Amino acid sequence: IVAHPDATPQPATLVVRHGRIEAIGTDVPVPVDAKEIRLTGKTIYAGFIDAYSEQTISTDRLNGSARYWNGQVTPQLSVADQLPNNADAESLRKQGFVAQLVAPADGVIKGRSALVSLTGNDLNSALLARDVAQHLRLTIQKPGRNSYPSSPMGAIALARQAMYDAQWYRDAHAAFAADGSLPRPEQNDALAALRPVIDGSMPIIVSTSNEQFALRADRFAAEFGLSLIVVGNGREYRRLAEIAATKRPIILPLAFPKAPSVSTPETAQDATLESLMHWDIAPENPARVDSAGISFAFTTERLESKADFLKSLRKAVARG
Repeated sequence: IVAHPDATPQPATLVVRHGRIEAIGTDVPVPVDAKEIRLTGKTIYAGFIDAYSEQTISTDRLNGSARYWNGQVTPQLSVADQLPNNADAESLRKQGFVAQLVAPADGVIKGRSALVSLTGNDLNSALLARDVAQHLRLTIQKPGRNSYPSSPMGAIALARQAMYDAQWYRDAHAAFAADGSLPRPEQNDALAALRPVIDGSMPIIVSTSNEQFALRADRFAAEFGLSLIVVGNGREYRRLAEIAATKRPIILPLAFPKAPSVSTPETAQDATLESLMHWDIAPENPARVDSAGISFAFTTERLESKADFLKSLRKAVARG
């Protein structure tokens, strides 16, 4: 049994009662009412937690509420209020996963994530922890001419404005509570939902599309004194010293690029040096992040198939 990540595997007895671990050790007596299962030659280890995943969450329940003026800012949206069915649960469990962090997929300030069990039970018992973190994407998913924001610069500006508005909202309500003669501030569910973020009691998790966005996320969090976790993109090795200097933890994907096609002289000409270098170095990215002293966890996000996680993990292990 491997009792925790730093433990050496050793023969031991594990007692489970009512679905919970009751005891573990080399000298644990077997309860008289126990059903005994011998696993000689097998290994038991703690289940994996998928540190990040995205699912589209409906915003219909926000209709008629006190929303923010821009529809890309929905921090009051909570995955825990509408747990989605996970089509990948069985594949994840076969690879040793027992839980997954599920975040809203859409928007700039997207909403709050939930930690969900992958046991396959009904949704009422699947929720392990609600409102784990607030999630941001400091860019846009699909550019559009008739909507704001329509550029990464606009997305960052919108997110900054929302944080400043949340600070004003907090201070305005505190002033009104202290002096009832002041005008009552307006009600805004979005700004109220950002209160634990700006107060530092809830972390923000920012998705990044390249290594530059990891550094932008750090500057954004530093401006407002936020607790930041970065969802990496596999290109951290290109700015490793700068990213390590931020001292922010990273959630790393294991989605490595396919080999560029060089089967003919014509296709070989289309393969850029940058794409060839990334194909070669990407599997080493976790090792380089580790050697830089950065705290990290893994995610199945960005994999074409969740079933490829262990295959990709073994490749990363082989590369350092």
